[in-house]
Amino acid sequence: MVGGGQLISMCPCCNKISPTCDPPCNLALQNLCEAFVLQKITSEALCSLHSEKLTLFCQQHQEPVCVICRDSKTHSNHRFTPVNEAAEALKKELQKSLKPLQEKLKLFEQIQGNFGQTAEHINVQVQQTEGRIKEQFKKLHTFLQEEEKARLGALKIEKVQKMSMMDRKISALSRDIEALTETIKATEEELRAGDVLFLLNQQETVKRVQQRLQLEDPQLHLGARLWPLHTAACVVACRRGGLKLDQQPIT
Repeated sequence: MVGGGQLISMCPCCNKISPTCDPPCNLALQNLCEAFVLQKITSEALCSLHSEKLTLFCQQHQEPVCVICRDSKTHSNHRFTPVNEAAEALKKELQKSLKPLQEKLKLFEQIQGNFGQTAEHINVQVQQTEGRIKEQFKKLHTFLQEEEKARLGALKIEKVQKMSMMDRKISALSRDIEALTETIKATEEELRAGDVLFLLNQQETVKRVQQRLQLEDPQLHLGARLWPLHTAACVVACRRGGLKLDQQPIT
């Protein structure tokens, strides 16, 4: 308060005086409060039929139920366990499936790195091959210039084809890695969720994990060995000029 009874509003964070009597709301704090309320509501899931707490887990239907559901005809002669025990058992089972999924992600990332190295190796091969081709044709006469252009053109086409192949493989592997990463993240979030929420979603979570485990492991096929493209005219010209043909693949 100041003289005249005027109310002074101060920021609780920086202690600066607000120029208005009605300072703007702290949106970050508001969003945090709303998220907390939503979390509290969802953590106390109730039975959709009887509005009772879901304290039991039906082994036959694989879903959490309340005590009223337990005595209904729908669950007649069914086996029930407390939700905490059921959640603990299913979490352990899901945790076992998560480990090979993490190992698969590690393998995919390793293969992705190998793909990248292979792509770099292709570039090196192209540069080496181009240098050898140019060196050979420099020793020939003018009538081999067209042959030189043809070989360089074929080499560039091969480079485009093989680089395109590697780009496709890397893109496909990146999509698989992204899918695995999202699945692992979602599964870890489910494992951290409350027992009831976990049980409500555990069937879909297990199904999603099993689907990702069925992804085929990528194979690294080099298929990138570039061979010099010798034509009949090049062979004849090289023999006349006393040049030794390079018949070995460039690796």
